[in-house]
Amino acid sequence: MLIYFIDSFSHMQGGRIKSFLEYITILVFAAAYLYFHIINCIPLIVILGLAIGGWLVFRPSEWTVEGISGLARALKLSHYFAGVLISLASNLPELIMLSLTIWRGYALGSIEMIDVAVLTVLSSISFNLMLLGAVIIIGCRRIRGFIKVPREALHHEVEAIRFTVVVLLSIFALGTVDVLFSIKKASNIDLFYIPREASALLVVSYMVYLIFMGKGGREESHEHREKEKLRYLAMFIAGIIGIFVGSELLVRSVELIIGESVIEHLGNPVILSGLLMGALAAIPEHGIAIMLAGRGMINVSLGNLIGSVSQIVLLVLGLVGTVMPIPLDEYVLFQLVVTALCMWSLKRSIVDDGKLDLIEGSMLVIVQLFVIILLLRGVI
Repeated sequence: MLIYFIDSFSHMQGGRIKSFLEYITILVFAAAYLYFHIINCIPLIVILGLAIGGWLVFRPSEWTVEGISGLARALKLSHYFAGVLISLASNLPELIMLSLTIWRGYALGSIEMIDVAVLTVLSSISFNLMLLGAVIIIGCRRIRGFIKVPREALHHEVEAIRFTVVVLLSIFALGTVDVLFSIKKASNIDLFYIPREASALLVVSYMVYLIFMGKGGREESHEHREKEKLRYLAMFIAGIIGIFVGSELLVRSVELIIGESVIEHLGNPVILSGLLMGALAAIPEHGIAIMLAGRGMINVSLGNLIGSVSQIVLLVLGLVGTVMPIPLDEYVLFQLVVTALCMWSLKRSIVDDGKLDLIEGSMLVIVQLFVIILLLRGVI
C-alpha cells in the first residue's frame, strides 16, 4: 500500500520526484525522530525535526501548486483567478510557518517566538535575494555577457518592489519614532506594534498588484476526466497537510532551540532560529530557480525570484499582521530597514540600464552575506 502511494505521487509529479530512496530516508528519519522523542534526546530531536520539517515544507508545496494548477485547468478558471490561486499556494509555506510561530508565541506569552516568526519572513527575503544573485551569476557566465531584463515583463514587479520599499521604511520610521518619543515622555510602554489596519492594507495592495498582473481571458477548453480532477484535488489536500505538519515540526524545533538553549553557544537563539527557518522556507522552494538558470531558463528564474520578494512582505506579513499584532523591537526594526535597502538596490539594478551583469549578481550575494553577519554578530 505504501509503495502504491509513493508511486502514485511520483507519477503525479511527472518525474520530478527523483527516487524511492528519498521517501525511505524520510521514513527512517521519522522513526528516529519518534525514538529520540521517547528517550528525550533534545539535540537530535531538533536536528531531525528541522530536517523532516524542511522536507515537508518543500515537497508538498510542489504538490499544492501542481494540484491548484490542474484544478484551474480542469474547472476552466480564468487566467487571472488561476494566477491568484497559484500565487497564494506558492506562498503557503511562509504563511503557515509565520502563523504557527506567532500563534505559539502569543499562546505561550513568548515574545521571542514572535520575533522568530517575523525574522523568518524577512530573512527569507534575504535568502531569495541571495539566490537571485546566484541566478544572475550563472546566467551571465552561461551567456558570457549581461542579462537583458525585459522591461515589459518586469514592469509590475518593479512597481511592487518600489511600493514594498516605501512600506518597510514607513514601518521602520513608525517604530523608531515610537521608541524615541516613549523615551522622551518616560512612557511605560515596553513594545510597539504594526497597526492591524496597516497590515490589512498590505493585503489589499497585494490584490491590486495581482489585478494588474492578471491578463484576463479564460483557459482553453479541455476535457478533463473526473478521475483527473480528483487526482489534482488529492494533490492539493496532501500538499496542505504536508506543509502544515512540516511547519509544526519546524516551530516545535525552534521552541526547543529557544527554551532549551540548544544553540546558545553559537549566538543569539532568536536570530539563529529566524535565519534557519527563513532558509528552510526560501532555499528549497526557490533553489529550483538556480537549476532552471543552469539550463538556460534565465527569465523564468528571474521572474520567480523577483516576484516572490514583494509577495512575501505584502501578502504573508500583511495577512498575519491583520490577525495578530506584529511587534516592532530591535530585531524586527533592523531587518526592516536592511530589507528595504536591499530591495531598493535591486530595483536600481533593474531600472538603471535595463540589464543585470556579473558584478551586480556578485554584489547582491555579498551584501546578503554581509547583512546576515551583521544580524548574527551585531544585533544585541
